[in-house]
Amino acid sequence: MKCDDVQSLLIDGCGAGNAAARREAMEHLVECESCRDAQLAAGMLRAERGRPIPPPPPGALERAIAAAAAAIAWALLVPGYTPTIPELEAATTPQVTLALYEPHDVNIAVDTPSPLADAEIRVVLTGAIELDGFANQRELRWRTNLDAGANQLTLPIIATGTGGGQLLVEVHHGQKRRTFVVDVRA
Repeated sequence: MKCDDVQSLLIDGCGAGNAAARREAMEHLVECESCRDAQLAAGMLRAERGRPIPPPPPGALERAIAAAAAAIAWALLVPGYTPTIPELEAATTPQVTLALYEPHDVNIAVDTPSPLADAEIRVVLTGAIELDGFANQRELRWRTNLDAGANQLTLPIIATGTGGGQLLVEVHHGQKRRTFVVDVRA
């Protein structure tokens, strides 16, 4: 079963009477973290029948937000692009594994065909990670000039807990935006 079929069946409620399809969709959820996160997020927004909603697994909402941000970034950069669940699932999020409380440089390469004057860089940290030298700061922003070609941004990340987290870097220039996401494991 494809991700968009799972979304239609379990989240949107289409085909709710088909027990075989629901069973197949539930089996898909066992294998697909992206669909599990989407189902959890939809359930939290819907709060079906007033029942208590179980807490999300660590990092689930952050991953769902990052996937949505990546889709929005592509939609802004590529005219006519419409993101769908299968396209999001095909893109893999880079991962880095860190030892607790030991800084590790994470490099982000921003490739641009022409120089970008006064581009804004935004770094967002979620979960149990922080930027070395910026304890307890979850978001940083600054402006800089980017050269044509590859520009490297090196961020010294520290894992502050076993839950890990996620690093999101956005580069804004005029109406264009590019988003980079890295999962950090501890």
